[in-house]
Amino acid sequence: MVSDVQPKKEVAMTPFPARALQLIAQRLTTYRRDVVRQTPSEFAAAVGVSLATITALEAGEPTVRLGDWLTVLDRIGQLSGVLAAFDPLVYAAAEAEARRIAEIGDRRLRERQQGASR
Repeated sequence: MVSDVQPKKEVAMTPFPARALQLIAQRLTTYRRDVVRQTPSEFAAAVGVSLATITALEAGEPTVRLGDWLTVLDRIGQLSGVLAAFDPLVYAAAEAEARRIAEIGDRRLRERQQGASR
């Protein structure tokens, strides 16, 4: 089987997009595991991409092709939400909400790390 995931490349990402990618990857994994209750292999077949692509998406690999992300988002009914984010009236609110969610996640991570070091 030929993999449609390219070899790893170095991708320079600033902290916010890198964190956003990790959050999206975590949410995709949660959706697959807890909502549709499928293994990665089953999910890959259901959405029409390779297992290697699902693995890379769920790992938050920044080199996954945009077309693969859009295909998966479309198949799980979330592509319209992505398109709505590009609406100028919606964009500012979505950006603020995404930053707020990332800050909450970062704060929780720091709290866990502080608790573990005690």
